[in-house]
This record gives sequence, structure tokens and C-alpha cells, in this order.
Amino acid sequence: MGCSQNVGTKIIGRVGQLHNEMMIIIIIIIIIIIIIIIIIIIIIIMIIIIVVVVEVVVVVVVVVVVVVVVVVVVY
Repeated sequence: MGCSQNVGTKIIGRVGQLHNEMMIIIIIIIIIIIIIIIIIIIIIIMIIIIVVVVEVVVVVVVVVVVVVVVVVVVY
């Protein structure tokens, strides 16, 4: 009787351990997914910043060129 009870406890222990391992794996996967999402967001933000900076630079250059041309033409 005691022996069978012991086997039952061992099985329950195994299931508990397996459940814990599954939980750990799930948590690790969730963390990895979150990290990937954060990296993607950072990359998107960087691209947006680069595009905005490039646009600003282009606009400034165009404005300067136009002003210079106008000044040269007027004088």
C-alpha cells in the first residue's frame, strides 16, 4: 500500500516538475518575443528619425539654395 502511494507521489512530483519546466519555457518565450518587439520598435523609430532628419536637411538645403539664387538674381 505504502509502495503504490509512493509511486503516485512520484508521478505527481514529475507532473509538477514538468509543469514548472513548461512555465519556465513559456516565460522565456514571452521574454524573447517582448525583446524582439522592442528591437523592432526601436528600429522603426530609428528609421523614422533618419527619414525626418533627411527631409529636414533636404528642406534646409533647398531653402538655402533658393535664397542664394534669389539674392544672386536680385543683385
